[in-house]
Amino acid sequence: MGRLRSKLRAYYSGPGAMDRLRIEVPLGAYVPAFTNAGSVAYAGVAAAVTQPAVESQRIAVLPIVNMSADEENQYFCDGLTEELINHLAQIRHLRVVARTSSFQFRGAARDIREVGRLLDVSKVLEGSVRKSGNRIRATVQLINVADGCHLWSERYESDLSEIFAIHENISRTVQRSLQRDILGDPPGSVATKRPLGIDAYSEYLQGRFQWKKRTEAGLRTALDHFTRAARMDPTFARAVSGVADCYLMLGMSAAEPPDTCMPRAAEAARQALQLDELSAETHASLAAVRNCFEWDFAAAEQGYRRAIELDPQLCDGLSLAWAVASRCPGQER
Repeated sequence: MGRLRSKLRAYYSGPGAMDRLRIEVPLGAYVPAFTNAGSVAYAGVAAAVTQPAVESQRIAVLPIVNMSADEENQYFCDGLTEELINHLAQIRHLRVVARTSSFQFRGAARDIREVGRLLDVSKVLEGSVRKSGNRIRATVQLINVADGCHLWSERYESDLSEIFAIHENISRTVQRSLQRDILGDPPGSVATKRPLGIDAYSEYLQGRFQWKKRTEAGLRTALDHFTRAARMDPTFARAVSGVADCYLMLGMSAAEPPDTCMPRAAEAARQALQLDELSAETHASLAAVRNCFEWDFAAAEQGYRRAIELDPQLCDGLSLAWAVASRCPGQER
């Protein structure tokens, strides 16, 4: 889609400048938009010359590389990558490429300029993590796609209990490097509810790592991790939301009887939302229950929209929202 957008921009800036019909693919979407530009040259071409390019506000966070000897620490690296994506996505005017797009480059040799072209971004955040016992060392670099040069590189070393501070330090540094006049916000981050202990957070990360495998074994293992995380911290809404997601997927895949799993998914989803109504994950989980179990499509769509509003990078919410649109009869979307 990034290449398609680039081709369309190049065409309408050159040989197609006088075309009456213009085709665009909005960022974050796959559905083309058609507009009638009239018989005169499109005014947006001239405006684009004076306004900052969209790419200057777009960034991709590539999967953090696991440099530890223990391959099982991959869950921690994936979790750190997702947390950085979610954290940076909350910065106003900063567009962050979704996880599903950036994770295609995990474990592959990559040329940053090619990655930038494929993802339609001007800057890329990459890094690595070494974990030893309860200590981690994270190295993160921000790279300019145009020339492949580093804009900055930082190293963070601390106990695992300070992982939240690492997320905030990295996001603040990225924000400053992208210039305040472009982003329009002072350095800072949106506060989110955190688990009370690193053990619960580690269980949650392992749960999400297993859940994304979308296999029966992975879902059952994920359910164990989420359950332990919720027991360690009963106020950890994202862990309770994970329990709901596991029961939902087990029921939908017929790995467990739906009449047993779905009520448990509904109970956990509602409990998660009560714990944190500002969490996109909790809204998406409850919306999925309403969509797939209760068949309350209107309430499901409302939940999906709220999830996307809270976190535009929530790819599960986006995909599920399309599911709602396709399964609601008699309504235009």
